[in-house]
Amino acid sequence: MPSVCLYFEVHQPFRVRRYTVFEKNHNYFNDEVNRRICLKVAHKCYLPTNQLMLELIHKHQGNFRIAYSITGCALEQFERYAPEVLESFRALAETGCVEFLAETYYHSLSFLYSREEFATQVDLHRKKVRDLFGQTPQVFRNTELIYNNDLAHFARQMGFRTVLCEGADHVLRGRSPDFVYRPLGCGDMKVLLKNYRLSDDIAFRFGNRNWPEWPLTTDKFASWINAINGNGTNVNLFMDYETFGEHQWPDTGIFEFMYHLPGKILEHPDNSFKTPCEVADAYELMMLRVRRRAPDALLEGVYLEQMVPKGREVILGMTRDPQFGPMLMFGLGGIFVEVMKDVSFHLAPITAEEAMQMLMGTRSYRLLEGVRSQARVNLAAIVEALQRMSQLVTDFPQIAELDINPFIVAEVGEKSVAADARILLSSGGAR
Repeated sequence: MPSVCLYFEVHQPFRVRRYTVFEKNHNYFNDEVNRRICLKVAHKCYLPTNQLMLELIHKHQGNFRIAYSITGCALEQFERYAPEVLESFRALAETGCVEFLAETYYHSLSFLYSREEFATQVDLHRKKVRDLFGQTPQVFRNTELIYNNDLAHFARQMGFRTVLCEGADHVLRGRSPDFVYRPLGCGDMKVLLKNYRLSDDIAFRFGNRNWPEWPLTTDKFASWINAINGNGTNVNLFMDYETFGEHQWPDTGIFEFMYHLPGKILEHPDNSFKTPCEVADAYELMMLRVRRRAPDALLEGVYLEQMVPKGREVILGMTRDPQFGPMLMFGLGGIFVEVMKDVSFHLAPITAEEAMQMLMGTRSYRLLEGVRSQARVNLAAIVEALQRMSQLVTDFPQIAELDINPFIVAEVGEKSVAADARILLSSGGAR
Protein backbone atom coordinates (compact mmCIF):
# COMPACT_ATOMS: atom_id res chain seq x y z
CA MET A 1 0.00 0.00 0.00
CA PRO A 2 -1.03 2.60 -0.91
CA SER A 3 -2.94 2.08 -4.12
CA VAL A 4 -2.85 5.04 -6.47
CA CYS A 5 -6.28 5.81 -7.93
CA LEU A 6 -5.91 8.03 -11.01
CA TYR A 7 -9.19 9.53 -12.22
CA PHE A 8 -9.58 12.08 -15.02
CA GLU A 9 -12.53 14.35 -15.76
CA VAL A 10 -13.26 15.05 -19.45
CA HIS A 11 -15.71 17.83 -20.26
CA GLN A 12 -16.46 20.12 -23.17
CA PRO A 13 -19.48 22.43 -22.75
CA PHE A 14 -21.80 23.38 -25.57
CA ARG A 15 -21.04 27.05 -26.14
CA VAL A 16 -23.98 29.28 -27.02
CA ARG A 17 -23.95 31.83 -29.83
CA ARG A 18 -24.96 35.45 -29.72
CA TYR A 19 -28.74 35.34 -29.85
CA THR A 20 -31.38 38.08 -30.03
CA VAL A 21 -35.09 38.04 -29.34
CA PHE A 22 -35.79 38.87 -32.98
CA GLU A 23 -34.39 35.59 -34.33
CA LYS A 24 -36.61 32.69 -35.33
CA ASN A 25 -33.80 30.13 -35.47
CA HIS A 26 -34.02 27.87 -32.42
CA ASN A 27 -30.41 26.71 -32.61
CA TYR A 28 -28.86 28.44 -29.60
CA PHE A 29 -25.44 26.88 -29.91
CA ASN A 30 -22.36 28.11 -31.74
CA ASP A 31 -21.52 25.02 -33.76
CA GLU A 32 -18.43 26.50 -35.38
CA VAL A 33 -16.84 27.54 -32.09
CA ASN A 34 -17.70 24.18 -30.52
CA ARG A 35 -16.13 22.33 -33.46
CA ARG A 36 -12.98 24.48 -33.44
CA ILE A 37 -12.36 24.18 -29.70
CA CYS A 38 -13.13 20.47 -29.64
CA LEU A 39 -10.63 19.78 -32.41
CA LYS A 40 -8.00 22.03 -30.83
CA VAL A 41 -8.18 20.28 -27.45
CA ALA A 42 -8.38 16.91 -29.16
CA HIS A 43 -5.03 17.43 -30.86
CA LYS A 44 -3.37 19.11 -27.88
CA CYS A 45 -4.68 16.80 -25.16
CA TYR A 46 -7.11 13.96 -25.85
CA LEU A 47 -5.37 12.16 -28.69
CA PRO A 48 -1.74 12.35 -27.48
CA THR A 49 -2.68 11.65 -23.86
CA ASN A 50 -4.89 8.69 -24.76
CA GLN A 51 -2.05 7.27 -26.81
CA LEU A 52 0.31 7.78 -23.86
CA MET A 53 -2.08 6.06 -21.45
CA LEU A 54 -2.48 3.14 -23.84
CA GLU A 55 1.30 2.77 -24.09
CA LEU A 56 1.64 2.84 -20.30
CA ILE A 57 -1.01 0.15 -19.86
CA HIS A 58 0.81 -2.13 -22.31
CA LYS A 59 4.24 -1.25 -20.94
CA HIS A 60 3.28 -2.17 -17.39
CA GLN A 61 1.31 -5.24 -18.48
CA GLY A 62 -1.98 -4.11 -16.97
CA ASN A 63 -0.54 -2.95 -13.65
CA PHE A 64 -1.22 0.66 -14.63
CA ARG A 65 -4.95 1.32 -14.22
CA ILE A 66 -6.95 4.53 -14.59
CA ALA A 67 -10.50 5.88 -14.63
CA TYR A 68 -12.42 8.49 -16.62
CA SER A 69 -15.66 10.37 -16.38
CA ILE A 70 -16.63 11.89 -19.72
CA THR A 71 -19.67 14.16 -19.75
CA GLY A 72 -22.48 13.63 -22.21
CA CYS A 73 -21.70 17.04 -23.73
CA ALA A 74 -18.15 15.94 -24.50
CA LEU A 75 -19.23 12.56 -25.85
CA GLU A 76 -21.72 14.19 -28.22
CA GLN A 77 -19.07 16.56 -29.52
CA PHE A 78 -16.61 13.72 -30.03
CA GLU A 79 -19.24 11.87 -32.06
CA ARG A 80 -19.94 14.98 -34.12
CA TYR A 81 -16.53 16.61 -34.55
CA ALA A 82 -13.76 14.19 -33.50
CA PRO A 83 -14.74 10.52 -33.85
CA GLU A 84 -11.08 9.54 -33.66
CA VAL A 85 -11.07 10.70 -30.02
CA LEU A 86 -13.99 8.43 -29.28
CA GLU A 87 -12.17 5.52 -30.93
CA SER A 88 -9.10 6.18 -28.81
CA PHE A 89 -11.22 6.01 -25.64
CA ARG A 90 -12.74 2.76 -26.91
CA ALA A 91 -9.24 1.36 -27.36
CA LEU A 92 -8.52 2.19 -23.73
CA ALA A 93 -11.77 0.55 -22.62
CA GLU A 94 -10.85 -2.66 -24.44
CA THR A 95 -7.67 -3.08 -22.36
CA GLY A 96 -9.72 -3.95 -19.26
CA CYS A 97 -7.56 -1.53 -17.27
CA VAL A 98 -9.83 1.50 -17.58
CA GLU A 99 -13.01 2.23 -15.63
CA PHE A 100 -15.67 4.71 -16.76
CA LEU A 101 -17.65 6.60 -14.14
CA ALA A 102 -21.14 8.09 -14.20
CA GLU A 103 -22.11 11.72 -13.63
CA THR A 104 -24.80 14.18 -14.67
CA TYR A 105 -25.07 14.18 -18.44
CA TYR A 106 -24.66 17.94 -18.81
CA HIS A 107 -22.07 18.46 -16.06
CA SER A 108 -24.82 20.22 -14.12
CA LEU A 109 -25.75 21.05 -10.53
CA SER A 110 -29.15 19.43 -10.94
CA PHE A 111 -28.94 17.60 -7.60
CA LEU A 112 -29.23 20.97 -5.86
CA TYR A 113 -32.22 21.93 -8.00
CA SER A 114 -34.33 18.89 -8.84
CA ARG A 115 -33.86 15.28 -7.82
CA GLU A 116 -36.02 14.19 -10.73
CA GLU A 117 -33.88 16.11 -13.24
CA PHE A 118 -30.76 14.76 -11.55
CA ALA A 119 -31.92 11.14 -11.87
CA THR A 120 -32.87 11.69 -15.52
CA GLN A 121 -29.44 13.10 -16.39
CA VAL A 122 -27.54 10.37 -14.53
CA ASP A 123 -29.56 7.61 -16.21
CA LEU A 124 -29.00 9.25 -19.58
CA HIS A 125 -25.26 9.43 -18.98
CA ARG A 126 -25.04 5.86 -17.68
CA LYS A 127 -26.81 4.60 -20.82
CA LYS A 128 -24.47 6.64 -23.05
CA VAL A 129 -21.40 5.14 -21.38
CA ARG A 130 -22.82 1.63 -21.65
CA ASP A 131 -23.62 2.08 -25.35
CA LEU A 132 -20.23 3.55 -26.25
CA PHE A 133 -17.82 1.61 -24.02
CA GLY A 134 -19.69 -1.50 -22.93
CA GLN A 135 -19.44 -0.67 -19.22
CA THR A 136 -22.22 0.03 -16.72
CA PRO A 137 -20.73 2.54 -14.27
CA GLN A 138 -20.73 1.50 -10.60
CA VAL A 139 -19.09 4.68 -9.33
CA PHE A 140 -20.64 8.15 -9.37
CA ARG A 141 -18.98 11.54 -9.32
CA ASN A 142 -21.00 14.72 -8.97
CA THR A 143 -20.09 17.92 -10.78
CA GLU A 144 -16.97 19.48 -9.24
CA LEU A 145 -17.04 16.65 -6.69
CA ILE A 146 -19.81 18.40 -4.74
CA TYR A 147 -21.05 16.03 -2.06
CA ASN A 148 -23.21 15.50 0.99
CA ASN A 149 -24.62 12.38 2.62
CA ASP A 150 -27.99 12.92 0.93
CA LEU A 151 -26.21 12.55 -2.41
CA ALA A 152 -24.67 9.27 -1.26
CA HIS A 153 -28.08 7.91 -0.19
CA PHE A 154 -29.65 8.96 -3.50
CA ALA A 155 -26.80 7.46 -5.53
CA ARG A 156 -27.11 4.20 -3.61
CA GLN A 157 -30.81 4.04 -4.47
CA MET A 158 -29.81 4.45 -8.12
CA GLY A 159 -27.55 1.39 -7.90
CA PHE A 160 -24.14 3.00 -7.32
CA ARG A 161 -21.84 1.64 -4.64
CA THR A 162 -19.11 4.29 -4.54
CA VAL A 163 -19.09 8.09 -4.74
CA LEU A 164 -16.17 10.43 -5.32
CA CYS A 165 -15.80 13.49 -3.15
CA GLU A 166 -13.54 16.51 -2.71
CA GLY A 167 -11.13 15.93 0.17
CA ALA A 168 -11.88 19.30 1.73
CA ASP A 169 -10.12 20.14 4.99
CA HIS A 170 -13.29 21.36 6.68
CA VAL A 171 -14.93 18.00 5.94
CA LEU A 172 -12.01 15.81 7.00
CA ARG A 173 -11.25 17.86 10.15
CA GLY A 174 -7.70 16.65 10.42
CA ARG A 175 -8.32 13.17 9.07
CA SER A 176 -6.53 11.81 6.04
CA PRO A 177 -8.13 11.59 2.57
CA ASP A 178 -6.09 8.46 1.94
CA PHE A 179 -8.63 5.97 3.30
CA VAL A 180 -11.97 4.53 2.17
CA TYR A 181 -14.84 6.15 4.06
CA ARG A 182 -18.51 5.26 4.52
CA PRO A 183 -21.38 7.79 4.57
CA LEU A 184 -23.32 7.85 7.82
CA GLY A 185 -26.28 5.46 7.73
CA CYS A 186 -25.69 4.43 4.12
CA GLY A 187 -24.93 0.73 4.46
CA ASP A 188 -22.05 -0.50 2.33
CA MET A 189 -21.73 2.70 0.27
CA LYS A 190 -18.12 3.93 -0.07
CA VAL A 191 -16.70 7.44 -0.45
CA LEU A 192 -13.32 8.10 -2.06
CA LEU A 193 -11.88 11.51 -1.24
CA LYS A 194 -9.53 13.46 -3.48
CA ASN A 195 -6.04 14.08 -2.16
CA TYR A 196 -6.16 17.63 -3.42
CA ARG A 197 -2.60 18.53 -2.43
CA LEU A 198 -0.94 15.82 -4.50
CA SER A 199 -3.54 16.13 -7.28
CA ASP A 200 -3.02 19.87 -7.58
CA ASP A 201 0.76 19.46 -7.54
CA ILE A 202 0.33 17.93 -10.99
CA ALA A 203 -2.78 19.71 -12.25
CA PHE A 204 -1.97 23.29 -11.21
CA ARG A 205 1.55 23.66 -9.86
CA PHE A 206 3.55 21.42 -12.20
CA GLY A 207 4.73 24.19 -14.55
CA ASN A 208 4.89 26.99 -11.97
CA ARG A 209 8.52 28.02 -11.69
CA ASN A 210 7.75 30.07 -8.56
CA TRP A 211 6.56 26.96 -6.73
CA PRO A 212 9.17 25.97 -4.10
CA GLU A 213 8.98 22.32 -5.25
CA TRP A 214 9.59 23.14 -8.92
CA PRO A 215 10.70 21.24 -10.91
CA LEU A 216 8.48 18.31 -9.96
CA THR A 217 10.31 15.10 -10.82
CA THR A 218 8.97 11.55 -10.77
CA ASP A 219 11.47 10.67 -8.02
CA LYS A 220 10.14 13.47 -5.84
CA PHE A 221 6.47 12.73 -6.47
CA ALA A 222 6.95 8.99 -5.95
CA SER A 223 8.66 9.70 -2.63
CA TRP A 224 5.55 11.63 -1.54
CA ILE A 225 3.42 8.62 -2.49
CA ASN A 226 5.76 6.24 -0.67
CA ALA A 227 5.55 8.39 2.47
CA ILE A 228 1.85 7.44 2.72
CA ASN A 229 2.75 3.78 3.21
CA GLY A 230 1.38 2.86 6.61
CA ASN A 231 -0.61 6.10 6.78
CA GLY A 232 -3.29 5.30 4.20
CA THR A 233 -4.71 2.63 1.92
CA ASN A 234 -5.18 4.67 -1.25
CA VAL A 235 -4.05 7.95 -2.82
CA ASN A 236 -6.82 9.45 -4.94
CA LEU A 237 -5.38 11.67 -7.66
CA PHE A 238 -8.35 13.36 -9.33
CA MET A 239 -7.80 15.98 -12.01
CA ASP A 240 -9.03 17.42 -15.30
CA TYR A 241 -7.76 15.53 -18.32
CA GLU A 242 -6.86 18.83 -19.97
CA THR A 243 -4.00 19.01 -17.46
CA PHE A 244 -1.99 17.25 -20.17
CA GLY A 245 -1.19 19.51 -23.09
CA GLU A 246 -3.80 22.19 -22.43
CA HIS A 247 -3.40 23.48 -18.87
CA GLN A 248 0.19 22.27 -18.69
CA TRP A 249 1.75 22.74 -22.10
CA PRO A 250 4.09 20.13 -23.57
CA ASP A 251 7.16 22.33 -23.00
CA THR A 252 6.64 22.00 -19.23
CA GLY A 253 7.59 18.33 -19.54
CA ILE A 254 4.18 17.10 -18.38
CA PHE A 255 4.03 14.26 -20.92
CA GLU A 256 7.51 13.02 -20.03
CA PHE A 257 6.61 13.22 -16.34
CA MET A 258 3.47 11.12 -16.89
CA TYR A 259 5.34 8.58 -18.99
CA HIS A 260 7.88 7.84 -16.25
CA LEU A 261 5.60 8.26 -13.20
CA PRO A 262 3.92 4.79 -13.14
CA GLY A 263 7.23 2.97 -13.32
CA LYS A 264 8.71 5.07 -10.55
CA ILE A 265 5.70 4.49 -8.28
CA LEU A 266 5.67 0.76 -9.02
CA GLU A 267 9.32 0.47 -8.01
CA HIS A 268 8.08 0.27 -4.43
CA PRO A 269 6.82 -3.31 -3.94
CA ASP A 270 3.88 -2.19 -1.77
CA ASN A 271 2.49 0.30 -4.31
CA SER A 272 -0.11 -0.39 -6.98
CA PHE A 273 -2.61 1.32 -9.27
CA LYS A 274 -6.33 0.67 -8.85
CA THR A 275 -9.53 2.01 -10.35
CA PRO A 276 -12.18 3.43 -7.98
CA CYS A 277 -14.16 0.18 -8.00
CA GLU A 278 -11.02 -1.81 -7.23
CA VAL A 279 -10.13 0.49 -4.33
CA ALA A 280 -13.60 -0.01 -2.82
CA ASP A 281 -13.47 -3.77 -3.43
CA ALA A 282 -10.04 -4.09 -1.82
CA TYR A 283 -11.38 -2.64 1.41
CA GLU A 284 -14.39 -4.96 1.32
CA LEU A 285 -12.20 -8.00 0.67
CA MET A 286 -9.97 -7.11 3.60
CA MET A 287 -12.96 -6.72 5.92
CA LEU A 288 -14.48 -9.98 4.65
CA ARG A 289 -11.32 -11.92 5.44
CA VAL A 290 -11.23 -10.45 8.95
CA ARG A 291 -14.90 -11.40 9.54
CA ARG A 292 -14.21 -14.96 8.42
CA ARG A 293 -11.36 -15.33 10.90
CA ALA A 294 -13.09 -13.48 13.73
CA PRO A 295 -16.86 -13.62 13.13
CA ASP A 296 -17.69 -12.21 16.58
CA ALA A 297 -15.38 -9.21 16.29
CA LEU A 298 -16.85 -5.70 16.31
CA LEU A 299 -15.29 -4.02 13.26
CA GLU A 300 -15.42 -0.25 13.21
CA GLY A 301 -12.54 0.35 10.82
CA VAL A 302 -8.95 -0.50 9.98
CA TYR A 303 -5.75 0.76 11.58
CA LEU A 304 -2.58 0.54 9.51
CA GLU A 305 1.05 0.60 10.53
CA GLN A 306 3.89 1.67 8.32
CA MET A 307 6.00 -1.02 6.68
CA VAL A 308 9.39 -0.51 8.30
CA PRO A 309 12.41 -0.77 6.01
CA LYS A 310 15.01 -3.46 6.54
CA GLY A 311 17.90 -2.78 8.88
CA ARG A 312 19.84 -4.04 11.87
CA GLU A 313 17.65 -4.61 14.94
CA VAL A 314 18.98 -3.32 18.26
CA ILE A 315 17.42 -2.95 21.69
CA LEU A 316 17.54 0.18 23.84
CA GLY A 317 16.38 0.01 27.43
CA MET A 318 16.34 1.63 30.84
CA THR A 319 15.59 0.40 34.35
CA ARG A 320 15.63 2.70 37.36
CA ASP A 321 17.84 1.40 40.16
CA PRO A 322 16.69 2.52 43.66
CA GLN A 323 20.26 3.43 44.62
CA PHE A 324 22.01 4.57 41.43
CA GLY A 325 19.10 5.90 39.38
CA PRO A 326 18.39 5.30 35.65
CA MET A 327 20.56 2.58 34.11
CA LEU A 328 20.68 2.52 30.30
CA MET A 329 21.12 -0.69 28.33
CA PHE A 330 22.13 -1.33 24.71
CA GLY A 331 22.46 -4.53 22.69
CA LEU A 332 21.76 -6.13 19.37
CA GLY A 333 18.26 -7.48 18.97
CA GLY A 334 17.11 -10.99 18.13
CA ILE A 335 19.26 -13.93 19.23
CA PHE A 336 22.10 -11.66 20.38
CA VAL A 337 20.12 -10.32 23.33
CA GLU A 338 18.03 -13.44 23.98
CA VAL A 339 20.73 -16.10 23.76
CA MET A 340 24.14 -14.45 23.90
CA LYS A 341 23.14 -11.71 26.38
CA ASP A 342 25.44 -9.35 24.47
CA VAL A 343 24.51 -6.03 26.12
CA SER A 344 26.22 -3.04 27.74
CA PHE A 345 25.10 -0.66 30.51
CA HIS A 346 25.68 2.95 31.53
CA LEU A 347 24.19 5.30 34.07
CA ALA A 348 22.18 8.23 32.74
CA PRO A 349 22.71 10.96 31.75
CA ILE A 350 25.28 10.20 29.06
CA THR A 351 27.27 12.15 26.48
CA ALA A 352 27.68 11.20 22.83
CA GLU A 353 31.11 9.77 23.60
CA GLU A 354 29.72 7.61 26.41
CA ALA A 355 26.89 6.39 24.18
CA MET A 356 29.46 5.39 21.57
CA GLN A 357 31.39 3.50 24.24
CA MET A 358 28.20 1.54 25.01
CA LEU A 359 28.09 0.40 21.39
CA MET A 360 31.76 -0.50 21.33
CA GLY A 361 31.34 -2.38 24.60
CA THR A 362 29.39 -5.18 22.91
CA ARG A 363 31.08 -8.17 21.27
CA SER A 364 28.89 -7.73 18.21
CA TYR A 365 29.91 -4.11 17.58
CA ARG A 366 31.76 -5.18 14.42
CA LEU A 367 28.42 -6.20 12.87
CA LEU A 368 27.26 -2.61 13.19
CA GLU A 369 30.40 -1.37 11.44
CA GLY A 370 29.76 -3.73 8.55
CA VAL A 371 31.49 -6.99 7.76
CA ARG A 372 31.95 -8.72 4.43
CA SER A 373 29.04 -7.76 2.18
CA GLN A 374 26.97 -6.13 4.95
CA ALA A 375 26.84 -2.34 4.94
CA ARG A 376 27.73 -0.14 7.90
CA VAL A 377 24.67 1.03 9.83
CA ASN A 378 24.01 4.57 10.99
CA LEU A 379 25.85 4.52 14.33
CA ALA A 380 25.01 8.20 14.89
CA ALA A 381 21.30 7.31 14.95
CA ILE A 382 21.86 4.85 17.82
CA VAL A 383 23.97 7.36 19.72
CA GLU A 384 21.30 10.03 19.31
CA ALA A 385 18.53 7.63 20.40
CA LEU A 386 20.47 6.67 23.54
CA GLN A 387 21.04 10.33 24.40
CA ARG A 388 17.39 11.19 23.89
CA MET A 389 16.36 8.24 26.07
CA SER A 390 18.87 9.37 28.68
CA GLN A 391 17.40 12.87 28.72
CA LEU A 392 13.82 11.56 28.82
CA VAL A 393 14.31 9.32 31.86
CA THR A 394 16.30 12.05 33.60
CA ASP A 395 13.53 14.63 33.09
CA PHE A 396 10.75 12.23 34.09
CA PRO A 397 11.70 10.27 37.23
CA GLN A 398 8.28 8.60 37.27
CA ILE A 399 9.44 6.36 34.40
CA ALA A 400 10.48 3.10 36.08
CA GLU A 401 11.30 1.09 32.94
CA LEU A 402 11.58 1.82 29.24
CA ASP A 403 12.25 -0.54 26.34
CA ILE A 404 12.57 0.17 22.63
CA ASN A 405 12.71 -3.20 20.96
CA PRO A 406 13.40 -3.34 18.17
CA PHE A 407 15.05 -0.09 17.18
CA ILE A 408 15.70 -0.75 13.48
CA VAL A 409 18.88 0.97 12.38
CA ALA A 410 19.24 1.65 8.67
CA GLU A 411 22.32 2.32 6.62
CA VAL A 412 23.97 5.74 6.70
CA GLY A 413 21.68 8.28 5.07
CA GLU A 414 18.50 6.24 5.63
CA LYS A 415 15.85 6.68 8.32
CA SER A 416 16.05 4.55 11.49
CA VAL A 417 12.79 3.62 13.22
CA ALA A 418 11.64 2.65 16.71
CA ALA A 419 9.31 -0.18 15.72
CA ASP A 420 7.97 -0.94 19.21
CA ALA A 421 8.28 0.56 22.68
CA ARG A 422 7.06 0.00 26.25
CA ILE A 423 7.05 2.40 29.21
CA LEU A 424 6.33 1.31 32.78
CA LEU A 425 5.54 4.09 35.24
CA SER A 426 6.46 3.94 38.89
CA SER A 427 2.74 3.94 39.69
CA GLY A 428 2.54 0.51 38.00
CA GLY A 429 0.61 1.59 34.90
CA ALA A 430 1.98 0.12 31.65
CA ARG A 431 1.78 2.30 28.52
